[in-house]
Amino acid sequence: MTQRRIVGRRRLRCRRRAALGGLVSLTASLYAAGGAIDTGGFVTRSPTVEAFDPATNTWTTKSPMPTARWALGIGVADNRLYAVGGADAQEAPLAVTEMYDPSTGSWSGVAPMPTLRGWLAVGSATNALYVVGGSTCNLGAAAGCELTTSEVLRTIRQPVRTWLFSRATPLQVTSR
Repeated sequence: MTQRRIVGRRRLRCRRRAALGGLVSLTASLYAAGGAIDTGGFVTRSPTVEAFDPATNTWTTKSPMPTARWALGIGVADNRLYAVGGADAQEAPLAVTEMYDPSTGSWSGVAPMPTLRGWLAVGSATNALYVVGGSTCNLGAAAGCELTTSEVLRTIRQPVRTWLFSRATPLQVTSR
């Protein structure tokens, strides 16, 4: 067994306090996006995006997402950040997908997912974004809304770059 010693640690202190947002690594920075903010008894969905630069130990506010949401998934493919699904102000799941290009600092819309889903997981491999699980119901809804499906967002580069969602292999769910 290999032992590792922690040499130092940094406290990543965001300027905002949000829950159920997303965090990814992109262009040597950590990007925090979306989430829910408690504003004194009311929960507000956040469009805020911030980037943490570990070299300078600072946060920078970036262009906000066009759609404020929480319970979203975020991932990186093709050197761009993707905000996928999530929940709106009424806690209803969303199919919306938006792309942030750090080289221009701007957001653009992408084809929506075929399935509304919040509380989902997102991962990436080979310039494709994989969306897994989640729920099709509001947060307070009864059980039975859990998704075992997954979808993949792939790039088609010719003649122009286009992103399209397609169904991926379903999750294998077992009970214990």
